[in-house]
This record gives sequence, structure tokens and C-alpha cells, in this order.
Amino acid sequence: LGLGGGPLAPALAAVRDSAGRQTLFALRFAALGGRGTAGLREIVALEQRRPDGPFRPWTGLGTPETDTEHGRRVGCPAAVATPDGRVHLFVRTADKGLATRVRDASGRWGPWQRLGDGEIQDGLTALLDAEGRVHVLAPGRDTVHHWAQEWDGGPVTPRPPSGLPRPGGDQLGAAVAPDGTLTLVYRAPAATVPAVHGETSLTVRHFEGYGAIAAHTVTEPSGRRETRTLLLVGRDLSGEVQVQYGTGPNARPLRSPGHLIPVGAPALLAEGGRQGVRVVGMAPDAIPWIWRPRPTSRA
Repeated sequence: LGLGGGPLAPALAAVRDSAGRQTLFALRFAALGGRGTAGLREIVALEQRRPDGPFRPWTGLGTPETDTEHGRRVGCPAAVATPDGRVHLFVRTADKGLATRVRDASGRWGPWQRLGDGEIQDGLTALLDAEGRVHVLAPGRDTVHHWAQEWDGGPVTPRPPSGLPRPGGDQLGAAVAPDGTLTLVYRAPAATVPAVHGETSLTVRHFEGYGAIAAHTVTEPSGRRETRTLLLVGRDLSGEVQVQYGTGPNARPLRSPGHLIPVGAPALLAEGGRQGVRVVGMAPDAIPWIWRPRPTSRA
């Protein structure tokens, strides 16, 4: 099913709102050209009319910038849906800060608002914590930058400096850990193994690789009882997709029998339940694949 809307940058954001409707966000190259010529970018959205129903036409949401030259330096979108029916959209601005636009429960979009500068890089991560508050995380040249709501439904504001180690520049993995704390997973510059940063920090010494890491808290299919654990998804040193249940010293990564290699970062779908974890990617020959990892390494 072709959804149109192109040409789009190869980094999409998707959310499902509290009513069950899906919305897809993208950065569209509205016009291409060199310096001094037409070169327009805009954030666009594809919104579902009703749950499991058709989609409306693509909607242009503009950018937080007021001139074309700055608009060309806007980053790719990140988004998160909240239980009150709102959808929060975030992008990096031309001056390396953060901006947001919010869709209310009735479907109306508010204006762009700047949330402050942070010298951030592109590759935002947006998620809800255990209490339903919005968090936005971004890699910077010095540390991880963090914006959040202080209360459910409140404004998203900059948090105090995190003091976390400098990230390598890839998009950060983040999830709500089984104990309810917000947990980050990323590699430092030139590191092959990531570290998990939450209440404490620890190195995931067997998850060697490169590139972005996705994290999600899932039910571990142990076969005995339902236990919640952190699931990591990324690429190993040879480029193959790998997953790992847990971050403890005895945890080991799993790889698919088909030695699946994704182009770019693979996507993680974790909808809950023992059968809910899937890894989706695109092979170098442009063929999509889906892997259902198991602790037995069977696909």
C-alpha cells in the first residue's frame, strides 16, 4: 500500500493516540536545490481518520523556522502520544535547540514553540515515563540533553544538566525499566559496547556493535512466569541484527539464523505478551524482513 508524501527523509516517527488512531510523521524535501536556490523542508503528518480506518491526505506542519535558509537545517521528527489524547511533536531547530508542536484531543494543532537551546544533535528520542509524563532526550557534543514534563499535562521544559557521559552521536535508546525508572542505553564515542544509565550505570559487555540501539521493556518469554526485562536491539560488529533480553552479566545477545543485516537501524515492535516482540528491517537488496526472536535463537 503506497502512502505517497515523498520525497521524505529516511527517518519516520509513528504514534498511536489514546483513541487508537495512528499518525506518521516525516521530514519532507518540499523543494531541492543548492545554496541560494529553492531548498524547502517541512514536517508532514499522515493521520488516520479512525482506528483501523483509512488515512487522511498528508498534512504540512511547516517548521519552527521563519526563513528558508534556517528551515533547511531542521531535524527529523520525534513524537509521543499521551493518555489525555494529545500528540507531542518535537524537532531539532536550526540553532541546535528543541521545538515542539502539540495536537490536542480534538485534532487541532497548536503553534510551534521553542523549548530552549541545548547544542543538540539530530536523533531525538521521545517517550512517556511510568506516570505518563513526556520526556525528550537528545545527544549533544557534551552530554545527554533532557526535557520533560514536571507533571502530567504540564509544559515540557529543560531539565538540569544530566552529567551523563558524552554519547557517540547515534539516537539514544530509552525505556521505562521494570522498576519504573527512566533508563538510557547508548555507546560512548569509539566504544563498541553500550552502557545502561538509570538509577546506576553499568556496561553491557557482551552487546558489541555499532550504531543506534533501541530499548523496550518487555515480558521475557522464559516459559515459567511473566517477568519484565529490558530488551535491546541493534547491530553487531559485522552489521547483523542482534537482540538481548536483560543487561546483567549473564545476558547474551541473540542473532537470527538467517544472519539478517538491516540497512540503517532496525525497528523494534513490542506490543506486550509473550508473542509481541518483533524486529523489522530492510535488507540491502531492498527486501523487508521480520524476525521474532526467542531465547532459543529460533526465528
